[in-house]
Amino acid sequence: MVGMEQQDQQQPFVLSRLGPHSPAYTRDVAQAVADTVNVLGTAVHVPEGMAEAADAVAVLERLEQAAADLPRVVERIGGWMRAETAAGRLAVDPERTVADGAASDDAAVGALQLRVAEARALAEALTEALGEAREAAGELRPREAVPADQAAGV
Repeated sequence: MVGMEQQDQQQPFVLSRLGPHSPAYTRDVAQAVADTVNVLGTAVHVPEGMAEAADAVAVLERLEQAAADLPRVVERIGGWMRAETAAGRLAVDPERTVADGAASDDAAVGALQLRVAEARALAEALTEALGEAREAAGELRPREAVPADQAAGV
């Protein structure tokens, strides 16, 4: 169950792959992701947020898992927008066309595909970097767990 301080007016909702699927639920889930990362940033910053290296490794592992799903999510959003445009349900905003120079739906979809590919590549790189950070963090142990000769660099 997700319940954030900012959501005082809203009822907490349950995260479920089974839904209820709706545009509002999808937006709420995306907001919960953003809120969760924000709260996690505070949780790992305060002294009582982590007690040992294993806590940091576990957090990095969960972040790696979350990042691994981002390319799929970004691709699905881009695919939905391409399909909706092809079906004629989405079109270039005429006001933005003048300001941004997007002359056609095809140009807008092309730009979207480029940005989705970039986002996917960055998400994949983030996943890899988080895995490397997790592995590096896993090398650290409490000082008392390290044999004295190793701790001294012998």
